[in-house]
Amino acid sequence: RGPSSFEMAMESTWKLVPVVFCLAFLLQGCALTNWFDDLTSGKDNPSDSSGKGSNSIDGSSPSSNGAVESQLSRVEEGDGLSLSCETWGGGPRLVVGVAPESVDGSELPTKKMLLDTGSSTLAFCDSSLKQTAAYSSTNYISCNQYNPGGQSTGYWGPFVDGSVNLAANVALQGSYSIMAQEEGMPCDDGFDGIFGIAFRQLQLAFPDQEAPNWTPGDGKLSCPSQPLGVLKSPLLQKLTSDPSSAKFGIHWSGQAGDGQGMLYLGDAATSNKHYAFAAPLGPAKLGEIGWDDITV
Repeated sequence: RGPSSFEMAMESTWKLVPVVFCLAFLLQGCALTNWFDDLTSGKDNPSDSSGKGSNSIDGSSPSSNGAVESQLSRVEEGDGLSLSCETWGGGPRLVVGVAPESVDGSELPTKKMLLDTGSSTLAFCDSSLKQTAAYSSTNYISCNQYNPGGQSTGYWGPFVDGSVNLAANVALQGSYSIMAQEEGMPCDDGFDGIFGIAFRQLQLAFPDQEAPNWTPGDGKLSCPSQPLGVLKSPLLQKLTSDPSSAKFGIHWSGQAGDGQGMLYLGDAATSNKHYAFAAPLGPAKLGEIGWDDITV
């Protein structure tokens, strides 16, 4: 599937298929990743380490409380994170709760985010998070456009580095975006943003000096043409911290409502009750563009 639609091909007959992230690193020499640097590497830190660019009570670089992070950072084998299923844009969408860390070290109210396998950025609709969330500023923006040939859909906003709590169970640390402008996004339809879980190639970082200025409603969305590099999303940062269990799985019952889906991380992707091992069909390879596509 392409990066330009929120559609998720869901069928009640699906079996859980884990996507093994560690295989993605075999693709680092492939076409797209050679075009630009990984901005999460030590040689180019996007954060302002002086503290001036942080959003916290004392101006220090924000981080999750150690005890809380330890408690939330590991999902026990067989456990999963509950997903709901709601309708948006003419079809069913899996939804997950994400709570950013507050400037006072607590958690902000949970945001209802569309889970998207065709994009890679965690992006919040609520612009007030610029004042209420704890994060370190970067010199980069996120700019994404969706639905080519259809209704103009997209957003742009600054990238920040901060902590979020996924589904009230897993602490994540990494780069996410707070929308400055959006059009056609689900922000006015009862949702609070998008949670992209594809590979890092789709999380492009553009210089903040080239931030666009869209005219609301004119449908002429554009993003800067030359990205500076890519950033790892919070979920990808988490999964790749332990390459031996760098995988995730999604299960959907085929029904709408709360608890109708599950997101499994790490070893839980292959140890839960929904997973069924199948005989190999033949050689397979992951795509090079960054989507969760597999060619058999």
